[in-house]
Amino acid sequence: VLTFDEIELISNYDVQFAKNIQQQQQEQLHDLPPPPPPKKQGFSQGSGLRNIAEGSSRAAKDAVNNQDAAGHQAAYVAKNTLAQSAAAASATAQAALAGKQILLQGLEQQLRDAKQALMGEQQQLMQ
Repeated sequence: VLTFDEIELISNYDVQFAKNIQQQQQEQLHDLPPPPPPKKQGFSQGSGLRNIAEGSSRAAKDAVNNQDAAGHQAAYVAKNTLAQSAAAASATAQAALAGKQILLQGLEQQLRDAKQALMGEQQQLMQ
């Protein structure tokens, strides 16, 4: 059963983890070289294909650069979801325990009442 302090500790860890990911992403953005100056459009037959190839190359590089951050973000979301599920399950279990404790107290009171009634009947039989 998770205590409130343990849940708070998990939440604080998640917040710090998210800050670290954001900081890494910002550092990656600052480390990128400036974009190259635009190329002059020529009238050759392959210039359109060259632009397509350059755009695809940039997109592939961006995808590779963003892959690590995306992995960290996915892990953060998964971990956060699991922590929330665990906290909800813990609260449910604690509520069930409280209900069973109340039932037990009621049964113990009934037992005490029954013993007292039995003792009263035994005393009447002895008289």
